[in-house]
Amino acid sequence: MTNWLEQINAQTSVTKTQTSNDVRLMSNNAIESLSSMYCSGKYMPANMCSFGKDSMVTTSLSMVAWVLACKKVPGLRKVPFIVAYSDTLHESPIKAKYIQGQLLKIAVFAERHNITFKFIKATPNVNNCWAGKVVSGSINNWNVKINPIHGCAVDWKIDPIRRALKPWRRIANELGMELLELVGSRPEESSVRAQSMDKVGANEFMTLLIDGHLNYYPVYNWTTDDIWSYLQFAEDELDSPLPGIQDGFTETIAYYNDMSAKECSAFDKGKNCGQSRDGCYLCLASNREEIDGDLAVTYPHLRPLVDFRKFMLKNDANPMNRSHIPPTLVMPISVKAAGPCGSYVLDMLRYGLTIQMREQERAAKLNEQPTFELFRAIDIAWIDYNWMLRGLQIEAHAALKAYYEIVLCGKRYEIPATFERHTETAELVKDGGNLYILNSDLGSTIEDDLNGDYEFQENSGASWQFADSSDVELLLSNKELVEQWLEEKDFVTAGLRWIKSGHLTPPKSVANRLELRKEWVARIYQNGLNVKAFNGGMYF
Repeated sequence: MTNWLEQINAQTSVTKTQTSNDVRLMSNNAIESLSSMYCSGKYMPANMCSFGKDSMVTTSLSMVAWVLACKKVPGLRKVPFIVAYSDTLHESPIKAKYIQGQLLKIAVFAERHNITFKFIKATPNVNNCWAGKVVSGSINNWNVKINPIHGCAVDWKIDPIRRALKPWRRIANELGMELLELVGSRPEESSVRAQSMDKVGANEFMTLLIDGHLNYYPVYNWTTDDIWSYLQFAEDELDSPLPGIQDGFTETIAYYNDMSAKECSAFDKGKNCGQSRDGCYLCLASNREEIDGDLAVTYPHLRPLVDFRKFMLKNDANPMNRSHIPPTLVMPISVKAAGPCGSYVLDMLRYGLTIQMREQERAAKLNEQPTFELFRAIDIAWIDYNWMLRGLQIEAHAALKAYYEIVLCGKRYEIPATFERHTETAELVKDGGNLYILNSDLGSTIEDDLNGDYEFQENSGASWQFADSSDVELLLSNKELVEQWLEEKDFVTAGLRWIKSGHLTPPKSVANRLELRKEWVARIYQNGLNVKAFNGGMYF
């Protein structure tokens, strides 16, 4: 395991009173440049914070500069300094705890210097998070064995933050300002990062407009040694040779030491994943069987998460775990490899809920809060509805039944010792051929994306609306009511119950397509194609 404290001490020969002149100069230049930009009154700062080492240095420099600017231009105190960060809903529990500590330190600094600040926590929409997109059967896992492109970074981090900042961009414009996104990226981080930054012309001297977002990179030319030196020797004094928002970032350094932390591998094509890193515990951007092995040794209660990831890594690319019935509404139905088969996503849900319940039981015995949650109540509703709409299951309310068995009745499902699924029911199906199961008046091809993540527009009816997860949890906690729901055997009726109950509200724009899909999927069930979609198969 990498010991960051030893590495820092070995690489950094300076002492606290002999801090590198280069780091002091770079720090002062960055602060002066930022402060000058702020004083112009043109920008509302939005620090894009991942809480990694580079991001914490950027946060510190930009906040110190904002305080200095507010002293020169008092009117800026009314403008919020935004700290925006993402929660994929599956962050490492250790990182989540560390983040809470850093948020507190940022708040203390801001309050002490009397500046307005705002934390923006961005999470993916229900229909676009891991549970709502992968387990629902919409897409395969972002698994390096299937596809080297890691859309998880976009779906679960970048897009949610952009949506969360959208109203603040409008507020900034109303104030005659622009929202300035402060990004702690450096080309030295990796060759992939260097190429992507070079492609857009990133630099540390000027702002850069990228896809309508104004970006600035305060630590663009900093080396890794510069970053560690700043984190080690920064002082919470504005007139310090190395001013920062805290006296040494001891928790950040300790976090890296504890986790052997690397950056999220989704940005580096898996090259950064060692035994532990600070990404999501479900990350499949690395093909290593274990990327959080050290973490599970230090925190044994997290071992089930390591095993769950390993289970998916081993099975995602297995063609026997794929459905050959496409989950989208097209006519005629083309027999070819599609998304995960119904039995596979059902296993994901069963194993995940089992792990989640055992974590709740462990935490209850120790009188503490669970450290992770794989599925929220609203996720169960969305998965249950989507499985119906895609014709993936052989029982109506399959997701609700899994919840009933595991959460309400105490049943447990174990990940196979070999981590590989039993696929005896999968079929050898020749790739190719068409199936005609619909009336001719419905047309031949229908573009369909009923659960797509629509760009949010207020009062436009353009996006799915979801009840609070607590409301769904109230329903799911009623065992008798759940048992009544499970009596329904008609797939379409069962799935649409979530809409009729008001827990899921589709956008008005998909009403017509929803009616077409209801007939399409009804024919899927009538022809028994859901059984094939459930069992999976292999293609040749």
